[in-house]
Amino acid sequence: MDFLSVVVVSICAVCIGASSPEELVNPLMGTDSVYTFSNGNLFPVTALPHGFNHWTIQTRGNAADGGWFFKQSDRVAYGIRCSHQPSPWINDYGNFLITPQVGESLTATADSYSPYNRTGASFHPYYMAVDMMRYQTKMELAPTMHAAILRLTFPAAVPHAPFEQTRRVIVTVPYDDMNTVKMDHQQGVITAEIHPTVGLGIFNYFALYFHMEVTGANGAKPYYGTVQSQTNSAKTFTAWFDFTPTADTRVITIKVGTSFISLQQAKWNMEHEISNSSLMQVASKAQMRWRSLLSRVDLHGQTDDHAKIFYTCLFKSLLFPRRIDEIDMKTLKRVHASPYAETSEPQPGPLVTDQGFWDGFRTTYPLLGLLYPDLLGPILEGWLNAYKEGGWLPKWASPGYRESMVGTFADVVLADAIFKGVPGFNYTLAYEAMRKDAFEAPPTNANGAKGRVAFTEYLKQGYIGIEDTSGAVARTLDFVFADWATYSVAAHLNRTADAMKLAERKNWYQNVYDSSTGLMRGKFANGSFWEPFDQFEWGGPYVEGGAWQYGWSVPWDPKGLAALHGGADKLAEKMLNIFKLPRKWRVGSYGQEIHEMTEMALANGGIFGQYDQGNQPGHHILYMFTALGPKYAHITQKWTRLVLQHLYTINDYPGDEDNGEMSSWFVLSSLGLYCLAPGDISPHYIVTMPLFPKTTLHFEQTRTSLDITVSNFSLSKPYITKATVDGYPLEGGKITHASVITGGTLAFSAGDAPAL
Repeated sequence: MDFLSVVVVSICAVCIGASSPEELVNPLMGTDSVYTFSNGNLFPVTALPHGFNHWTIQTRGNAADGGWFFKQSDRVAYGIRCSHQPSPWINDYGNFLITPQVGESLTATADSYSPYNRTGASFHPYYMAVDMMRYQTKMELAPTMHAAILRLTFPAAVPHAPFEQTRRVIVTVPYDDMNTVKMDHQQGVITAEIHPTVGLGIFNYFALYFHMEVTGANGAKPYYGTVQSQTNSAKTFTAWFDFTPTADTRVITIKVGTSFISLQQAKWNMEHEISNSSLMQVASKAQMRWRSLLSRVDLHGQTDDHAKIFYTCLFKSLLFPRRIDEIDMKTLKRVHASPYAETSEPQPGPLVTDQGFWDGFRTTYPLLGLLYPDLLGPILEGWLNAYKEGGWLPKWASPGYRESMVGTFADVVLADAIFKGVPGFNYTLAYEAMRKDAFEAPPTNANGAKGRVAFTEYLKQGYIGIEDTSGAVARTLDFVFADWATYSVAAHLNRTADAMKLAERKNWYQNVYDSSTGLMRGKFANGSFWEPFDQFEWGGPYVEGGAWQYGWSVPWDPKGLAALHGGADKLAEKMLNIFKLPRKWRVGSYGQEIHEMTEMALANGGIFGQYDQGNQPGHHILYMFTALGPKYAHITQKWTRLVLQHLYTINDYPGDEDNGEMSSWFVLSSLGLYCLAPGDISPHYIVTMPLFPKTTLHFEQTRTSLDITVSNFSLSKPYITKATVDGYPLEGGKITHASVITGGTLAFSAGDAPAL
């Protein structure tokens, strides 16, 4: 039986039906990227939802590749990698590599790679397999939350062969003065302590611990083992076991447990989660977990590429943030090691990490609030534990505070969850954390990772001047968004004094609006606009965009923005220029072309003009048209359908996927429900034409279901000619969150021309 047949047999032993949603997931989507061009900047993940570890195949072994350690088109593999990388721009930590080998000892990573059968490799949310052709060895893995089980199937030994047939298991760990790797070859055990080298203010006690047990059949153990360190350019610890090639060592089982608390906890996690289970039993349990979550959306038998993209995006929307809490082996209570607290003692409750709010607040958290509030509550409690232990809500975390991107969008996420009634987190503590962002300047040593940069200047001037810091316009608009959300919560909680102070701030976006150009522009502290103005220049007062990407960054107040332009008609006309303008830019303060510029230029031959689906600042723009009034809704419907059909493929995203945000946009837009302004005191969704003729949403919290139907459905008919909720007309192009989760039927009629 060849390798591909083995994979098919193995997978069919796990799966129940090829049409089950987890079987439509393509973990390889978005994985063929390079530094200069992103098709997603992902690697294929096998893990549990919001998993403690992500497991993948490593196809690159050069340290210069950094976070790009997998590329779909690569022809060689180095083994299976345990990763905690949220993005190649953020990099990995707590990572290690497992490699099988047969024959002579070549244990350095640069020497141990093998061609792998790309068509025979199997990537699933719950199981992965790869054929290491050089060693004629098959690697398989199935995950639990804090552990994994691997099976290595080596080639049968050749009697009296004139070549070396030793079977070897190699484990590679990054080298650092604080890292340690130990082994006991008589017991077949390898342990390690791996300290992060990334993150702001990570305390020395915070580390990833693993306990690994490597055995053959009938308890067969290795006859030799050792650990070596390499401090050259590779900078690794390499540990390996050698096995005599016997019938009992043809199949080697590896069980590995991980922990951020201790080695003892790592071993307990392994024993508690795997116990005596086989690889396929572990895979089946993981598969059922994915099926239960993905099945909250039923596409009613759709299995085409759009359905595959949909369930892939839903899968990737559930990978981050990462849950890094554990069950204490003594008390059986949920605890966590904290990269924020000045103590090595485990802290109570959940903790999450590996996500940036600049990305996730836009779509990922609204999607969780819609379909998975039971998962969202503990996640938000985890972020609030980070606030309690570190003093501030993270803006980006991996594993602790990271200086990356702008804004304090955790405030918006918390506000949105409060108004949607998400259970499982402390609303009072949430407001306390939001209030700190809104009323206190960050410490001088925060390096942009905590609070609001140039906060004093923001309060004094009502905006941030271009001499105050970079990204002045972007920061101003982002701070105002957070102030609007915090204002809404303050008013809701009867914090009258706070609400009065924030009431004025929620309109400060007007302070960077230039009526002469109809765009948001950088200003000096003295009130004068920065000259000369170049409408196509990126950077400077903007972040990963320019004036045409940031001119509409007021999703919480489209009517107020329209008033600045002289009415909704004039604003809509101005916004339509986004699609008419040439796909041009100037690199500005970036000094070079960054990948977002390249991706915007190449998006479907340039028909989208200055609209950039490949980056987050523009993701709300298409829905702003409907928010301006029903007469403009056809623009939303036309362009969302074009984006869904042309900018997402079964292999590629239009840019960096960014911890579920790009995926969540596709999911929400495919359902025809988009949360334009998370944090609204009256939460609702802008509607657009769904991508499927019938979809059913199942809500665990309310035990209800919503059918979303489209009569006269066709991909060539993007326009809504009629919309009803349980037979009653849907007014204003939007539907409330309460109406959605109450269940019933949201019915659309499709047309190939806009409704009059």
